Amino acid sequence: MPTQEQIIAANLRREKNEWSLDNSQISEEGLKANALFKYLVEEGDIVPLTDDDKKEKQGLTKRLEVLESQLEEDNANETLIRQQIEQVEDELKLYDSYRDVYDLIPETYSLYSMDNFSVNGESTEYAVGDEREVHLSAEEHVENMLDDVGYEGFSESFVEGFVDEDEVVGYFKDMYTDMVYDDPESWLPEEKKQLSREQEGVISFKETKISDLGNEIETLSKFLEGTKNKKQKTQLTEKLTELEGIISELMDDIQGEKLNPNGDFLDEDIEGYIESMVEDVLRDPVSHLKDHDFEIDRFIDRTRFIEGIIESDGYEIISPYNGVVGESSANGKWFYIVRVD
Repeated sequence: MPTQEQIIAANLRREKNEWSLDNSQISEEGLKANALFKYLVEEGDIVPLTDDDKKEKQGLTKRLEVLESQLEEDNANETLIRQQIEQVEDELKLYDSYRDVYDLIPETYSLYSMDNFSVNGESTEYAVGDEREVHLSAEEHVENMLDDVGYEGFSESFVEGFVDEDEVVGYFKDMYTDMVYDDPESWLPEEKKQLSREQEGVISFKETKISDLGNEIETLSKFLEGTKNKKQKTQLTEKLTELEGIISELMDDIQGEKLNPNGDFLDEDIEGYIESMVEDVLRDPVSHLKDHDFEIDRFIDRTRFIEGIIESDGYEIISPYNGVVGESSANGKWFYIVRVD
């Protein structure tokens, strides 16, 4: 219920006609009050006090003041005057249920970003706001719900629709990058491993040795073709066989080094493997989160989720009394109206 100070302030506004729609300086508060008043009249929740009613009420009020002053006069017919006073008071009571825009009392508190008005003489209360204010209020309402019950208060399938897939992919890419670079041998196939510098040096040395031995074999082979000395032929043949054996061993050694590389993996191979893992995440980020037992909540786009709730359920989510959000205008500006109590 309005306080005495609020009622006095309302009467001052009434006397100054501050909230008249003809007032070019009417405040936003005044526009909201007029929109609410219009809405309540259309809904049949209040009976408007017309200009004729106001004149009649003012006349009765003045008549009452005159009668009360007459009681103070000498030789006044007190019985008759009191009867007349009682009659006027009864007539004034008929207007008690009538309301004008000044019977809408602004409150110091609000419903989220909307302004609250109570109705003088009644226990009803309303919140009024424009498009921006009602939208902000709906956002605040959903924010509060999330703070209270979290995403568990909403259907799982609905929540999953607001997973930030880019964030999920980015998270897994960072995780896989750390894992693979920290221990590439556990992830990449062995054949992708490169030779170490030491192994490359050994292979280079042995390949040079093979080349040198090949040249020696070529030279000795020519000697063998040109000699007729049996002993020399035998010696050359044995030497060639020995050299070929050495070459065979060297080639086996080289092959052994190549089959057992102990160097690093190429960055391009590591990156390629990471990308293949990321592509798997891209195919179904939500399922990937579930498969790895991650909390989906941390990857929800909260802003987009809030807007999704508002789009799905409408501004009615902020109506605590009856789930209804009305609309009304004043001087061409539209406002939303919610009953609070």
